[in-house]
Amino acid sequence: TVVWLNSESELRYPTSFAGESREVFLKGEGYFSVAHDEQHPFIVVSSDIYTKVYGTEFNVRSYEEEDVHVTLVQGRVSVKKTEDGSEYTLNPGENARFVESVPEITKVNVNRYIAWKDGYFYFDNVTLKDIMQNLGRWYNVNIEFRNKEAMTYKMHFISDRTKDLEHTISLLNRMKKVTVTLQGNTLTID
Repeated sequence: TVVWLNSESELRYPTSFAGESREVFLKGEGYFSVAHDEQHPFIVVSSDIYTKVYGTEFNVRSYEEEDVHVTLVQGRVSVKKTEDGSEYTLNPGENARFVESVPEITKVNVNRYIAWKDGYFYFDNVTLKDIMQNLGRWYNVNIEFRNKEAMTYKMHFISDRTKDLEHTISLLNRMKKVTVTLQGNTLTID
């Protein structure tokens, strides 16, 4: 089993797995490629969401407790809210977003959820506020919106995460919707 962790993420696991399951705890975002083991199911616990894995590749994003996403790339997983909740099975190309205890399950372009693992920012019809939160997390900078209306602008934006912050700022400014500047450790959006 291999796990990739995104920025500001943490994975807790025992030094060796004992018992009937292999349970890990995630804060933030992780991409999992899990080896199949029927005798010892792999379980990812994140913000009270339990993802049971049957040998597969999937992404879990839970930076905020009220916005947890489980995206299945291949294989099979089931998801549930709390340990005793009802299980919902995902098919490849589906995303489960929990609202209360029942997930909203939708077909998605998985690249939107996993491009970070391959070194890219990929946002499709996403608010500038969400884009900037991700950039702030990756580049470890603060975000200040002077133009509050710009927070709700929806955009399509792709950038190489291996490039420096100045490259990403120039791409944002090239769209001519806002002006993004770096002042010290703060990105300002006008």
